[in-house]
Amino acid sequence: MKEIGGLIRQYQNNTTKALINVLENSSFETQKHIIESISGIEIPKNIEKINYILQSSSFSKERINDLSNKSILAISPHGEVKDIKVKYITKSTPDAWIWSSKFVILFENKTNGELNKAQLKQHEKLLGGKCKLIVKSWIDDIYPNIKSIQPKLDNEKDRFLLLEFKKYLEVIGLSGFEGFEKEDFMRRYCNDDEKEEFEYLKPAFPTFGYN
Repeated sequence: MKEIGGLIRQYQNNTTKALINVLENSSFETQKHIIESISGIEIPKNIEKINYILQSSSFSKERINDLSNKSILAISPHGEVKDIKVKYITKSTPDAWIWSSKFVILFENKTNGELNKAQLKQHEKLLGGKCKLIVKSWIDDIYPNIKSIQPKLDNEKDRFLLLEFKKYLEVIGLSGFEGFEKEDFMRRYCNDDEKEEFEYLKPAFPTFGYN
C-alpha cells in the first residue's frame, strides 16, 4: 500500500512540476494566457513578472498579507471535493504557488481521487482566510482548455511545450476518452503483410468520424 501511495504522489508531483515548467519556460503572454484559461482568473495588465515555487508552505507571509487578489486553484481528475477522514491536519504544504505583485494563486493538485476539504481549509489559512476557491477537473476542464489554446499560440516554442504537456496528460489518463484516431488503426496495420487489410478498412473511417 505504501508503494501505491508513493506512486500516486510521484504522479501528482510530476504533473505539478510539468505544468510549472511549461509556464516558467513560456513567453510572458503565454504564461498569462494559460493561467487565465485554466483558472478563470483575469491576470492584471500592469504586472511585469509572474513567479513560481513548488511545494512550499509559504513564499512570504508579509507579501501575501499585502495582496488583495488571493485564490486557491484546486484540481483533481473530476473536480470533486470530499470530507476525507484523515488525522487532524494542523498545517499544509501546497503543491505550488503562482504569484506576482498583484495576485497570488495557491495550487493544489490531485491526479488520483478527490480533493480533501480539510486540506483546502488549511490552505485558506495560509492566505489569511480570505480567498476565492476555484475547483477544476483535469479531464473536463484543464485538458480541453490546453487542447484548445495550444494550436493557437503564436510562439512556436510555447506551442511545442504545451503540446508535450497535453500528451503527458493523455499518457497518465487525465484527458478522458475522446475516441479513436485513424493513426491508432494505422499502427495496427503497419507491416507489409497487413497493408491489404488496412486498405480494405480505410473506406470505413469516415463512418466513424475519421478523416
